[in-house]
Amino acid sequence: MDLIKRLGPMALGSRLKRLTIRMNKDISRLYRELGIEFEARWFPVAYLLRQQSPLSISEIADELNYSHTAIKNFTNEMLQKGLLESNRDPSDRRRRLLQLSRMGRHAVDRMVPVWREVRAVAGNLVESSEPNLLASIEGIEQQLDQKEMYPRIRERLRPRLLEAIEILDYRPAYKKYFWSLNYEWLKKYFRVERADEKPLSDPKGQIINRGGVVLYARLDGQVVGTAALVRHEDNVFELTKMAVTATARRRMVGTKLTLAIIERAKSCGAERLFLETHPKLKPAQRLYEKIGFERIDESPIPPVFDRRRIIMKIEL
Repeated sequence: MDLIKRLGPMALGSRLKRLTIRMNKDISRLYRELGIEFEARWFPVAYLLRQQSPLSISEIADELNYSHTAIKNFTNEMLQKGLLESNRDPSDRRRRLLQLSRMGRHAVDRMVPVWREVRAVAGNLVESSEPNLLASIEGIEQQLDQKEMYPRIRERLRPRLLEAIEILDYRPAYKKYFWSLNYEWLKKYFRVERADEKPLSDPKGQIINRGGVVLYARLDGQVVGTAALVRHEDNVFELTKMAVTATARRRMVGTKLTLAIIERAKSCGAERLFLETHPKLKPAQRLYEKIGFERIDESPIPPVFDRRRIIMKIEL
C-alpha cells in the first residue's frame, strides 16, 4: 500500500521529494564509504562554486533558482563542515561572499569521478523511463514559470471560499462589530479620526437612516468583516468602512463584501460607486482593480480625513 503513488498528481511534489531523498541517500552513502564528508543535497552549491566563485547567497539562489532560505541552510551546513569560506566583499562590507575552502576543493576533486558515474546511472534511468522524465519535468516547470501553483489552486478554490462566507444585514446585536473591526484596522494602519467616530459609533443613524447599508461577513460562525454603502447628496454612493479581521484575510471576505455592496448599490438605483483607499494599502487596491474599480483624479465629495487617499470608481 503506497499512499503517495495512489494519490497520483495530487502528491506530485511529495513524490518528487521522496525520489530526491531516496537518490541522495544512496549517493551520500557512497561519499561516506569513500571517506568524503559531504551530503548529496549540497551538490548544486558545490558544483556551482567550483565553476564560478566567490558568490553571495543571493547570487547562488538566483543561479540555482532555489529559495534564499534553502541556500542559506545549505551553505551554513557546509561552512560548519569546513567546506566553504565566507569573506566580506571588498566593494561592499555588508555583503558576504562564499567560495570553496581548501578542504572543500579537495572534497570536490575526490567527488568528480563519483559525479561522472552518477550522471551515467541517472542518464540510464531517465532514458529507460517512458515518457522521458526530464522532458516531462521541464514541461511542468515551463508551465509553472507562466503561472505558479498558488494562483492556479486559488482560482479553483474561489467559488468554495466565497460560498462559505455569509453576508448579513445590520442588526443591533452586530453594532459592536462595526466599531471593533474598523477600530482594529484603523489602529494598525492609521489612527481613528473624528470623522471615523460618528459612523462607527452610530451606524444606524449615520448610515442606514440616511439611505445607506451596513453589511457583515460571517465565517465559521464568527463575524469577521464589515462594510458600508453610504448615500451622499445627489444620489452619490460610496463604499466605505471595509474591514476584515486579521485571521480571516486571504479568505475572500473582502471580495464577497465588495460584491455584496455593489449589488446593494445597484438595487438603490446607483449608476456609479466610488471609494477611497490609501497608497500603502496595496492588497486592497489590487482587490478593487480586479473587481473593476478604476482610479480617478477627484472625489465626488470633499475630503474629510487627514490621511492620504486614492479615489476609485466603478460604473454600475
